[in-house]
Amino acid sequence: MKKTVGLIIADTPVTCRYVEEVLAHAGLFPAQIIPDELVATVDDYNIILLAGNPRLDEAQRDALVQFITDGGALVAVGHTAGLEKLLGVEPLPSDFTTGFGVDTQRGLGEGYIQIRRKKHPVTRNLESSLHTFGGVAVRATEGKSLAKMRDALHRPTSSDAIVEHRVGKGLTLLIAPDLFYSIVRIQQGTYIDQDGIPAADGSAPFDDGILKCEDGMTLNFEWDRTRVDDENRIFYHPIADELRELVIKSVLHVAQRQHLPLAMLWYYPRNLLALGHISHDSDINDAELGWSMLRAMQDVGIKSTWCIIEPGYSTEFYDALKEDGYEIALHYDALDGGPRTSWSEHAFRGQHDWLSRTAGVNLVSNKNHYTRWEGRLDFFRWCVAVGIQCDQSKGPSKRGVLGYPFGGCHPWFPLDDDGSPIDCLELNLQTQDLVVTSPDYFGHYWVDQAVRHHGVAHLLFHPAHIEKPGVATALRTIVDHGTEQGLEWWTCARINHWERARRGVQQQSFRAGRKEAIYHFSAERPLQDATLLFLNSGTKGERTERYGFTFHRVDIDLEGETEVRL
Repeated sequence: MKKTVGLIIADTPVTCRYVEEVLAHAGLFPAQIIPDELVATVDDYNIILLAGNPRLDEAQRDALVQFITDGGALVAVGHTAGLEKLLGVEPLPSDFTTGFGVDTQRGLGEGYIQIRRKKHPVTRNLESSLHTFGGVAVRATEGKSLAKMRDALHRPTSSDAIVEHRVGKGLTLLIAPDLFYSIVRIQQGTYIDQDGIPAADGSAPFDDGILKCEDGMTLNFEWDRTRVDDENRIFYHPIADELRELVIKSVLHVAQRQHLPLAMLWYYPRNLLALGHISHDSDINDAELGWSMLRAMQDVGIKSTWCIIEPGYSTEFYDALKEDGYEIALHYDALDGGPRTSWSEHAFRGQHDWLSRTAGVNLVSNKNHYTRWEGRLDFFRWCVAVGIQCDQSKGPSKRGVLGYPFGGCHPWFPLDDDGSPIDCLELNLQTQDLVVTSPDYFGHYWVDQAVRHHGVAHLLFHPAHIEKPGVATALRTIVDHGTEQGLEWWTCARINHWERARRGVQQQSFRAGRKEAIYHFSAERPLQDATLLFLNSGTKGERTERYGFTFHRVDIDLEGETEVRL
């Protein structure tokens, strides 16, 4: 029984392990291949993906050459692993030598992918700057170049970024930039112990003496933002999401070209294009404004997440939220630095315990007041320690940073320094308070981009602003627009529960016969109304298009062991 996607992962850098997160979130059921077992097991797979620069010996490289020649498919990301000829490229030598006078292969620093073939299945419909960090510098020889590299100053280079090569009956695809390191760097940011550098146009004054998420931002104000009107340049395109899409579409493309069967668990139930999420930060805890916001949410008819800061609301208000199905979450306050509001695990635990007790709930999610952040990963670890499963803090506090300063609208798990995942889902925020912080029509951007990239549109409405002119209207308008675009509006807790449940689904086996293909799946917990997509199934039935590829669609309840016959 064939497996679909096999992974060969380098030991270093540890960010190569993020390939597992990218493919798992995409629902592509990867299986890791132990390099020592490669020669014996290579024919058990249809597609092999190389992450980083695994040290392959001659026998292992020969096995991969034979695998491709016989009709298999190989995708390499971030390095060539000594397979330059198989990939149809040659390395570009470094301008420098080591201390022993030995020439070294040139690596890619910071740069941008420049698409050359915009209609190719891998590169079509990518609109962002495709900002990357790291990788290997190569030049296409026998392979076909789909994209070039620009350097950190956006100047053209001689390096090819994406190269496709036909070998015998098989196909290879090299993505030279290290997409996995790039995604991690953009999403998680750098270590924060001082203010970030503000934007030159004055739209993002980071130097405010308050340490926050954006102070660790790695994207570029000049090349990564888009001018959307005469006054505003914003992070309009989700760059990390498009880097993820490059990986996903590469796997789908080689599978389609080689007529290899492939199963994919879609992101959402009932084949939904995307989700929407509204959150509220209680901040000044004005009781009348809280009730006013609740009435506005009841009027639009969706459920939202209420992030509560100390001293919070009344028991009566909490009971009303719970009775109506809203989520109560923590709004961790480390802004003032007092005994109860310092940036410390002790203060975080204290506020968590206070809200759990006074609201009578087991808290699932959190958003930090003023997007406060220090260090890099410690806060995620604090969340895991107290049982917070999802954070919503990564987002803008300044107008010039609206949109995707952390690269995307897909929920993601962070990567620890040792390469292991941290068990706290992050749900990025795109904007605060339409009308007050940004024009009301900006909300359409985030809904439309979420639909385009199949992510989650997350908009924050403070109760403190609900009675200001135009705010309630903007709330209704954006909810209606999202619903018209096919979104469902979920709480953070519901998004977290669904994502964790779908991560527990595995493809156990696949067998192709003369008349039918048989897939076996297992689910750790029930997943109702799941959508399974099958590429190259060869069957008649309901079809759907995703990422430019046409799939056979099966809506199904997954629970325990499930068999699907096509």
